[in-house]
Amino acid sequence: MAEKGRITLKDIAELAGVSIGTVYRVLHNNGRFSDETKGKVLRIIEEHGYKSSLHASANSMRRRLKFVIVLPDCSDGDYWSCIKDGIVRAVADYGNIPLDVDYVFYDRQDRDACSRIYEKIPGMNPDAVIIGSIFSENTIELCKCLEHADLPYFFVDTAVEGTKPVAVYSVDQRAAGMLIGRLADIMSSE
Repeated sequence: MAEKGRITLKDIAELAGVSIGTVYRVLHNNGRFSDETKGKVLRIIEEHGYKSSLHASANSMRRRLKFVIVLPDCSDGDYWSCIKDGIVRAVADYGNIPLDVDYVFYDRQDRDACSRIYEKIPGMNPDAVIIGSIFSENTIELCKCLEHADLPYFFVDTAVEGTKPVAVYSVDQRAAGMLIGRLADIMSSE
């Protein structure tokens, strides 16, 4: 184990007897874990003075990480291309992190094509997976495989019930709807 203040997520997971994905979920207070697990992980973090730093972690890595980004097919300017472009920009902004990214796209009109693409993801040996989901049942099956392999995964756009992602990155759809309603009200009163 690393010296005090230099403990890694892997160290925390080993000491707590949980997966790295569980440590991520506790740190980000997202997903499912017991109060007992949360307490154990937080005690270890406190005792060892763990400090999270993306850049420091990247500089200390001895190997490149591999992320697989799986999204519906998209054309320039459509909804999913905006999400893809945001991910591409984020990867570029953190270019000093030793990271390889594989983008995988599936036909958003074809559930079977999505299933065939999803089946390939675990075999790509990712360190983490980012998922843009359209077909919930297919996504649940993929997430079960990822959880079985102890691989962290994240959602963009929407969460899928019955899964345990590390995090979900999405707009507040209720707030967006309220904003549209207010704009419509303002425009109709002019």
